[in-house]
Amino acid sequence: MGTYDPIQSTSDNERSNGNILNAILRFPTDYCFNVLGKTDGDENMKQIYINQVQQIVGVDKELHVIQRGTRYVKLSVNVTVDSPAVINSIYEALGSLERTVMKF
Repeated sequence: MGTYDPIQSTSDNERSNGNILNAILRFPTDYCFNVLGKTDGDENMKQIYINQVQQIVGVDKELHVIQRGTRYVKLSVNVTVDSPAVINSIYEALGSLERTVMKF
């Protein structure tokens, strides 16, 4: 690619999306995380899942909760992030939740 080759580091390679995020975003930036969780229609399970997501992205952040049918809930939250590594770590943490079906 010549002139446009990204600066390589040991933690950022073709298998990570840090280079892409660095190219399209200026940090710090606001980033919207969306996650779909399975609640099986249980309000208690829904609240537990909401609390878990809040702990990952920051308790003080306002979550937008959208019920998807009777078994799923979609959560959206805007967060100010400082780097692609922060975005990746939040997605990893959201994906590690047992009830997470999809993250985007």
